[in-house]
Amino acid sequence: MRELREELGVTPTKWRKFAILREPAMGNEDADMLCFHLFLVTEWYGDPYNRQPDEHETIAWFTLDDVTGLTLAYVDYPALFRAALESTR
Repeated sequence: MRELREELGVTPTKWRKFAILREPAMGNEDADMLCFHLFLVTEWYGDPYNRQPDEHETIAWFTLDDVTGLTLAYVDYPALFRAALESTR
């Protein structure tokens, strides 16, 4: 919740745990695994805007088709986004 307020200026009002991503720390296969807990936020208070322009060039909404053409930090993000979209239907 803190990150969403700090980065986007929104406060989640409805969410659920969606997935856990596990990957080696610092890209080192021999390092301890990091766990990232992902939540699907379906309702929030506030209008999203870029509160951290020194960290993010811009923020935007994307369609699922748009996402598949982007270079993303995590290769499985498009599959996660598809699963998230399907779980809200």
